[in-house]
Amino acid sequence: MRLSEAIGTLAIAGDCATGRPRGACLTGSVIATGLARSYGLDEKTCKATYYTSLFRFLGCTSSGPEAGSMALGDDRRFSLAFLLCDWLDLSALEAALKAGVALDAAPDARDAAFGTILEHHDAIKGIVEIHCEQSRTFAARLPVPANVLQCMPYLYARWDGGLGKVGTEDIPAPVRAVSIGHVAALYCRLRGVQAAKDEIANRAGRDLDPQMCAHLLANWDVIFAPLEDGSEFDVFVAAEPGSPIFFGIEHCEALSLIGADLVDQKSEWMGGHSRRVSALSGRAGQIVGIAEQPLMELRHSALLHDIGKCAIDNRLLNKAADLSHAERLEFESHSFQTEYILSHGDPFRTFGMLPSSAEERFDGSGYHRHMEQKGMRENVLAAANLYDELVFDRPGHPAMSAKEATDHLTEQSKSGALMPNAVAAVLQAAGSPAKTARKALPFGLSRREAQVIACLARSETTPQIAARLGISAKTTDHHVQSIYTKTGVRGRAAIAILAIEHGLGSDEKELAWDVIKRKWLNR
Repeated sequence: MRLSEAIGTLAIAGDCATGRPRGACLTGSVIATGLARSYGLDEKTCKATYYTSLFRFLGCTSSGPEAGSMALGDDRRFSLAFLLCDWLDLSALEAALKAGVALDAAPDARDAAFGTILEHHDAIKGIVEIHCEQSRTFAARLPVPANVLQCMPYLYARWDGGLGKVGTEDIPAPVRAVSIGHVAALYCRLRGVQAAKDEIANRAGRDLDPQMCAHLLANWDVIFAPLEDGSEFDVFVAAEPGSPIFFGIEHCEALSLIGADLVDQKSEWMGGHSRRVSALSGRAGQIVGIAEQPLMELRHSALLHDIGKCAIDNRLLNKAADLSHAERLEFESHSFQTEYILSHGDPFRTFGMLPSSAEERFDGSGYHRHMEQKGMRENVLAAANLYDELVFDRPGHPAMSAKEATDHLTEQSKSGALMPNAVAAVLQAAGSPAKTARKALPFGLSRREAQVIACLARSETTPQIAARLGISAKTTDHHVQSIYTKTGVRGRAAIAILAIEHGLGSDEKELAWDVIKRKWLNR
């Protein structure tokens, strides 16, 4: 299987998460690669440009909770506003925010939110480093060229040194081409070719390499010509320089985990959900006797079942009150978005409709296809997803005990909404998790500190963490300070990325945390 297809598929989810047109990253990759080639860069550098481009926006969900909080829940258009301007220019940023962010909110609320954003503009610069780190974490899991990893810290470096005072000579050539390619792609898609040319010319010498900008403007038609040759995804795949990079089945789980972590970072309420559903589905699948290959596909599909939520605003994902009819329809479109995103490239499209079946029901009462769901794997996934949603906190819905969740699934089984055999397997799997040895934690962290990290990643305050873990606020603060000292990172987003990279707060089976065990086993 071609690596470009897999990462390109995930890049479409990145487009959704940043409010960009679906496929804009693919177009940007073609343009950036064409620019690098036309500029005279060698094949190795062109290949690095191609793959670096695909990771450009996969780190953006790391600040999803913060973006949603600052932008009245409109995290996706908040990200888009920053991408549509030179955001170190406060007047340009203010205009972009007012033109497209939180348009349905009250004028006074918008003015207050935008005023806060502009007032704390310098603090937002630190978010860029978090984005780069998440992209690097994802890229390091895959067999990408070494020079791609070397580009990750510079993904948002500016030609004028406005971020981090990076010298122009330090910015890798692939990154310079990628920055220009994505500006050109986004403006062409949203505002037309002339607007794209004007924006490139305006930002040359500021955040963009002026020599490369001049070369693109002088050779525009030649560099853009491949985009006229076929479907967007096919053109993107064909644009890979040199021999394609292929991967085997051993990397399918890593790719699926990237999809899971990408979406679960978007909201503080979602952290670890996809990994937990995958683990529970896998155990339940073993109980009902699903064969090895279909079982692996079930686990990977479970990791990806929520990736369509990248296309849903946090104002809906985090809303505690009941959704209106219109909001409910918008929210439920995440299942269709999952199907759409994963339909593009292997290995994801080989999973068929399985990943997008988590909200379907045995009797046809689910969504988005509203069809009776008869396959065992589909029904196991649906039951496992529902169980995990019930036993962990959600907006407006405190976590149920294991007994309450068991009663709810049993009732759903009796009513015909869930397949009885699938429910029985999931409940058995949830009550009897596989016994595994505790693995050593990184940085010399204690088990209690690992618990605190999981809470910090959900943006819980010191009093909330203390109440959840049954310890004093003073003891909690001691653990927090110890975590900062041992890991060298601070802040929710940085802690969340650390948790992802080191498997903290994601798989209760591996870490066997007392708190999570009590919730799952009702002990």
